[in-house]
Amino acid sequence: MSAVINRAKQRYLKAFKIQLVLIGLMIAITQFWQPQAMLSVLSGSLIIFIAHYFFVYWVFFRKLVKQAKKMTAFYQGEGIKWFIVVSGLVVSFLGIPNFQAIPFFAGYFITLLLNNLIPMWLSKQF
Repeated sequence: MSAVINRAKQRYLKAFKIQLVLIGLMIAITQFWQPQAMLSVLSGSLIIFIAHYFFVYWVFFRKLVKQAKKMTAFYQGEGIKWFIVVSGLVVSFLGIPNFQAIPFFAGYFITLLLNNLIPMWLSKQF
């Protein structure tokens, strides 16, 4: 089981690096194409990226004492992820000047899609 978890850890580390590059590319394209929407796209992307990052850290990279606590860690990680997402949404909606909803949710859903597709793609490649 430890070998499977170690492979998953390595896959997620690679996935996060690839995802950061793709988010940077998406932000650069938005900056060139529609500069006033760049902050909305950036916040939407970062909310889901940071939430997913903390979830993966909580589940895979923390040291758990007992085997029985792994499922508890999964549920705790999901709770942390939801808290980060809801807090980020509230801060973005209320705190970003000239907030634009469509670019925000485009960045959010593209990053959410990348969260799922990149690790799956990496598992097929290696």
